[in-house]
Amino acid sequence: MTWWSKIILTSIIIVLIYFALFHHLGTPPVKIWDESLFAMRAYFMAKTGSYLSNFNYFPGISEYRNLKPPLGTWLQGLSFRIFGYSELSLRVPVVLFALLTFLVIGQFFKKLSDSIWWGLISLLILLSCPGYIREHVTRTGDHDVLYVCFLVAQLTSFFLFVEHGSRKYLTLFTVSVLLTFMVKSIMAFFLFPAFLIYLLIERERRNLVKIKHVLIPASIVLIGIIGYYMIMDYLFPGFFQMVLETVWGRYITIRDGHQLPWYFYLQQYATNRYFPWIFLWLFFCIKKHEVTIDWVISLRRLLWICLISFLVIITISQTKLYWYDAAVYPISAMLTTTYIAPYLLNGQVSRSTKQLLFLAYLSCFAWGYYQVLSANDHPVWEHPSEQFAYQLKKLRREHPEIKTFLIYCDEYNGQVGFYAKLWNDQYGYKIDAMTYWRQKEVQKGSLIVVCHQEKLDKIRSEYEIETISSERNCHLVRLR
Repeated sequence: MTWWSKIILTSIIIVLIYFALFHHLGTPPVKIWDESLFAMRAYFMAKTGSYLSNFNYFPGISEYRNLKPPLGTWLQGLSFRIFGYSELSLRVPVVLFALLTFLVIGQFFKKLSDSIWWGLISLLILLSCPGYIREHVTRTGDHDVLYVCFLVAQLTSFFLFVEHGSRKYLTLFTVSVLLTFMVKSIMAFFLFPAFLIYLLIERERRNLVKIKHVLIPASIVLIGIIGYYMIMDYLFPGFFQMVLETVWGRYITIRDGHQLPWYFYLQQYATNRYFPWIFLWLFFCIKKHEVTIDWVISLRRLLWICLISFLVIITISQTKLYWYDAAVYPISAMLTTTYIAPYLLNGQVSRSTKQLLFLAYLSCFAWGYYQVLSANDHPVWEHPSEQFAYQLKKLRREHPEIKTFLIYCDEYNGQVGFYAKLWNDQYGYKIDAMTYWRQKEVQKGSLIVVCHQEKLDKIRSEYEIETISSERNCHLVRLR
């Protein structure tokens, strides 16, 4: 590849990444679940330097314990301190870890194939995957991308260790497990059943994994996890018990009404989140093409096991949330690459066949990338509970003289908690929140922001109102 070709290719990739990940990244306000909770954690960390143990520090939230490990909060708190308190500052660390995921996959394939093209094929698949480039994953300040990044690092370092037996890959695997735990607790071990099954199947490679080699790394991981919970339980009594009840409770029972059909993830995978890549991938799976490269055969086997194992684990869970499948898509992109790349890069395949396959690949990319860009273009949160921030920002622009008012919202509205605290601390406001009528003292002349029609009707049943400002479903009203 010539120097100019490298510049053009790099420029194209940068543009594609920008519009998929960065375009309008800071435009929408933080979402009520779970982004606002991460925003509150990071804000508290940036302001006080301490771990937020209970969200009652924020207006409108009573007893609500924080049980998340702190790694993502440290990074977002640091981003707040460096770049200021904004939606973009909250989301930048997430996007950087999406880029790191691309880099890990690219370096992994380059190590195995001595070619950049395998990694580029995976990159374009992920950039055009609606299941990966979406809210609660790469487009909001949630921590799922950090989890996915370290999970991919686990997978790649595990495979390289089993293939080559090098201690450095075992070290990378150990570090990846600890970092994954510091983001998502015991979800760090969701690929371990797949790793075990793979070792049971691959007898020759299993012989490379000696007990004496893994004893020290396993001890380090165990000591790290036990130490973390001992410290947290000492600082915040009852912490470990609540983690057990929450994590295990979510798995065996339906929590907070998060009930979805057992086939939800499979349905979304086939019809939306990995569409249309799934059809191109299945075509290559069905089409007979003998691959003689050992590492490709082994990697396919491991990725298949990881994909099926992960889907089974999240499908069995009684509590289902639409972002639990985020890790499925990098695994699928890597697996799809192991089927597409041998065709496109094989010198024995006819030119006409390559051209047809390349056209099919570009068509899938164009379709998926269009879906991603459509979702990213001026995103707006439609639910009334997520529209308070729109009203607050409008008030700050058009009525800077109004500094004191109540927000009448649902209980545990994290968006209200975050923005009210931020506005109070940074801009001199005096905002309070009430989650049921007359929880706070109201009288004639009181100013109230309300976004739910039933709550507005409740106010109207006792007072005449004057609407001062409106934005979407929200209104600032004065009681008369």
